[in-house]
Amino acid sequence: MCLGMPRFLRQFGLRTLLIFCTLAAVCFGLWRWHMTWVDQQHEVASQIADEGGSIRWKTWGPQWIHQAFGSYYFSEIVAVDLNHKRIGSKYLQLLRQIPTLEELYLPGTDLQGQSLEVLGDLPKLRKLALWNTRLKNDTLQHVGRLKHLDTLDIHRTAMTEAGLVHLRNHPRLKVIRHDMQISEVGVDHLSTIKNLQMTHLVLHGGREKTFRQLREDFRVLVLKVKAPETDQWAKYLAGHPTLVQLNVSDALVQNDQLAGLLSANTLQTLSLQNVPMDDTAISQIASATRLTRLSLSGTDVTGTGLLNSLGPSATEVVIRNNWIKLIDRSAKRDVDWSGSLTAADLPALANCRQATSLTFYSTNFPGTIDFTFLPELKSLEKIRIGFVADGPIMKNMGSLKKLETVVLFLYSNVTPDELAELASAKSLEVLVLPVSKVSDEHLKAIGTITQLKRLSIQGASVTDEGMSSIVALMNLEELDIAGCLQLTDESLRYVGQLKKLRKLDIANTNTTDEGLEYLYGMPNLSYVETTGTRLTTEGLRKLYDSLR
Repeated sequence: MCLGMPRFLRQFGLRTLLIFCTLAAVCFGLWRWHMTWVDQQHEVASQIADEGGSIRWKTWGPQWIHQAFGSYYFSEIVAVDLNHKRIGSKYLQLLRQIPTLEELYLPGTDLQGQSLEVLGDLPKLRKLALWNTRLKNDTLQHVGRLKHLDTLDIHRTAMTEAGLVHLRNHPRLKVIRHDMQISEVGVDHLSTIKNLQMTHLVLHGGREKTFRQLREDFRVLVLKVKAPETDQWAKYLAGHPTLVQLNVSDALVQNDQLAGLLSANTLQTLSLQNVPMDDTAISQIASATRLTRLSLSGTDVTGTGLLNSLGPSATEVVIRNNWIKLIDRSAKRDVDWSGSLTAADLPALANCRQATSLTFYSTNFPGTIDFTFLPELKSLEKIRIGFVADGPIMKNMGSLKKLETVVLFLYSNVTPDELAELASAKSLEVLVLPVSKVSDEHLKAIGTITQLKRLSIQGASVTDEGMSSIVALMNLEELDIAGCLQLTDESLRYVGQLKKLRKLDIANTNTTDEGLEYLYGMPNLSYVETTGTRLTTEGLRKLYDSLR
């Protein structure tokens, strides 16, 4: 026995003591190795920062260790972001020293495919972004070996669907963001990735087998199909468990299968372009209650057929050259249709009995425009009409008891008698006639619509004498006579008599400080637009002082 040995060690045998010392040495060695490794990690992080990259760290271990010793030696790099940084293959080798890396972002870098061999030393990588690079299919050879990868972004690269062969049967990949053209070859590769959840997929062509795979193997949200090689596509996409948006172009379809697609009631957005569906198929859309967006272009659906089927539920209607938009506020649905639209389709607007707003704008509308359908639209509150054509409009508006707003622009043929018809529309409060041929005679007729609260005759050819007619509009709160170049200061004599007027626009007129005196002391006037006039700062100050 060694008499010099401390008493607390004498109770242990030599073998136990040797084991204890060995374990202590191993632990010390491991800790020393870990300290060296962490120092190296910080050195790598410093080099990445010097190149403009960013690092994200993750700490590990119980909180008391961090409180006692700090977090320096209890953290590891989990993310590196080199977004649009000028780095070369040699610099990328730094990543080999970060086996803890879980996320790597390399978009916009000027890397070559062989430089991505470094991925083989990153076994924990879960997210990889390579978008906006010149990388090609050979890159995916290295990506496919990342067994923990769940998110891959390769849009705006030179990669094609042929490269997807390297991702076949990937065990964990869930998200692939790309913009490559996919055919049945790409669909076949992607269908082997069982956990894949596609947000967007663009398919070119595709036979019946391809669409069967889309239904059975793909959890896709948005699908765009171009020129499918089968007319059975609608059968396989009907009731797809995840699909919410479908865009199909240049495709044949069977009416009964399209009806089945709609009746499955799973889609929220449907766009059909150059798909020969007809008025029979459109009648099924009313039952698709989840559908919030419908776009039809180049189909066999007629304007009359659209208005007959979907017009009764529309709350807003917009008609333009060869274009109809129907908005159903109660169902939160928008319908856009484009096709051959003529005057013969307009009587079908009588179906839109729930519409509160109608906008009709055309510069080249075939046929004689007839607005005799207007009295049927008894819910109308707002009408906007803009075109240059013959034919009366106003006489069909007087019976609309809920009508509040009428806007006529680019209309050159409205007569004073037609305007006078609006006096019987007792709810009418707003009349806007911009860029229309309004004369003193028209203004005299407008003076009979005493319920008006807002009037705009911007750019009209009216004179001071004609302005005397607005004195009868004692309920007027807003008046726009901007650009009426024939008016002088004398016209404001009549404006000053409108005691309820709050807003006045006299921009680009010949008004001077002398004319402003007619506006002094108006009880409710709070805003005057004077751009482009000959008014002085002093004249405006006197006006505003009088209105306080």
